Amino acid sequence: MTKLSAIEIYTKHAEQYDTKDFLKHVWRTVDGEDIPAEQLNFITNSIRNALKLSKDDVVLDLFCGNGHLSHFFIDEIKGLHGVDGSDYLIKIANENFRIENKSSYACSDLSLLNLDGILQNSLFSQKDFTKILIFGSIQYLSKSLLADFLTFLYKKFTNAIYIYIAPVPNKRYAADFFKKRNVDVTTVNLDDNNTPIGSWHDPKEFMDIANGAGWKAQEIPFENRHYQSFYRFNVLLSR
Repeated sequence: MTKLSAIEIYTKHAEQYDTKDFLKHVWRTVDGEDIPAEQLNFITNSIRNALKLSKDDVVLDLFCGNGHLSHFFIDEIKGLHGVDGSDYLIKIANENFRIENKSSYACSDLSLLNLDGILQNSLFSQKDFTKILIFGSIQYLSKSLLADFLTFLYKKFTNAIYIYIAPVPNKRYAADFFKKRNVDVTTVNLDDNNTPIGSWHDPKEFMDIANGAGWKAQEIPFENRHYQSFYRFNVLLSR
């Protein structure tokens, strides 16, 4: 049987649910149920704070999924363009969260580093974007492509002063994560991005790669009340 890509895995998962089950589409769940409202509020507030969002910002939401997460702060910014590799999830984003003259969405495989694909349907030009969000998804990009991807963003979106990348599976805690699930970590390929959880990263190695791509990288500590705090980390990149 041919192994599914990360895009195919996510699309097939999302298609199991009602078109309005926005959290389930993107695995924002605990034991199969939607995360509580307070967790969702915590996540959206962490994005606001990390990116220092303001009314002047145009946000590029990469791997945006169905657009549900960014709609919580759309009224607080100038505009948003979301990009995801799943045409199904982009269809849901367009049907539920697109706001005329304010937000737009495009289906493009981000691993191709195709600027035209990213900017298709966008209400904004390449130079308009001031902040970039990559939430819950960098692990679905091949690790071998990470340096080129971050370099691409640095060179192509020159007015984007911050990228917030969160929450990333932390390789240092992979053994603990799988032990809780009665799985021997030595049987798991932690570098495989084409799995439901994606690849696992070491925070220092990740930040070294980001620094090498031109960014200034810093780890943003998790607060313990976040439901994934025990096995993930967050990174803020700045110019």
